[in-house]
Amino acid sequence: MKVRCMSLKTEQLRVGVIGCGHWGPNHIRVFSELERSCVPMFADANAPRLQQVGRKFPASRAVQDYREILDDRDINAVVIATPTRTHFQIASEALQAGKHVLVEKPMCATVA
Repeated sequence: MKVRCMSLKTEQLRVGVIGCGHWGPNHIRVFSELERSCVPMFADANAPRLQQVGRKFPASRAVQDYREILDDRDINAVVIATPTRTHFQIASEALQAGKHVLVEKPMCATVA
């Protein structure tokens, strides 16, 4: 199911949110409330957490594998709100997929 994310005035930014722990649902809410953006899909590897957040945001598609977001050509940008140890890998994959990326801080655990 595709979420319709179009304004009559201008095309909206379609944001995928990866990670539904503490901050992820806040990103889903905010991007869903903004006039020029929407969240067609969000991901979390934790199935019970994903179901809980899915009940709050039924207009968005909930998936366990974040790569579904990266593979969706209609999604322009991603928010990465996962544990720090995963930020670098997911951000790298998102950039390679041609997405705009917002990474929760810290971006990675070490300078290396």
